[in-house]
Amino acid sequence: MDATSARTLLDQEQRRLLSIQRGLGADPVDGAQADNGSTVFETEKERSLAHQVALDLREVADARARVEAGTYGRCATCDEPISVERLEAVPATRYCATHEGMWEADRLSLSTPAGRYADTDVHGADRRAARDATRHLDLLPDDDVLPGDDDGAGRLEVGA
Repeated sequence: MDATSARTLLDQEQRRLLSIQRGLGADPVDGAQADNGSTVFETEKERSLAHQVALDLREVADARARVEAGTYGRCATCDEPISVERLEAVPATRYCATHEGMWEADRLSLSTPAGRYADTDVHGADRRAARDATRHLDLLPDDDVLPGDDDGAGRLEVGA
């Protein structure tokens, strides 16, 4: 997908998310209409939706940065091209369909605990970047041989 098409898709996605964001909280809960439990539930639901929209808007911003860097449309895990159909359906995605399931499972198991919102945690992005950087170290080339050691005698042994 070319950069112009990618920008157009991301613009449309951003407009959609901003529209949702504007609509959140538009209908205040009338005290006569609902009991206290319902009010709390609705408030938490609104906060949860607002939090997800904010995360999605960050993903769009990250995708824009990938367009500028020339990496948009390539899987962040395997570096293979992401299908145009997938990019049209989920413009800010960073993973191919194969690897999205793996990352989604990680997100579900490592999600923010109830009552905490990541957007109030200024170090969350740093922790996420560090966590992402250490995943799949097994995919790195075997570089445990010391330079100039052609016979492998200087090979580092783990646990030795």
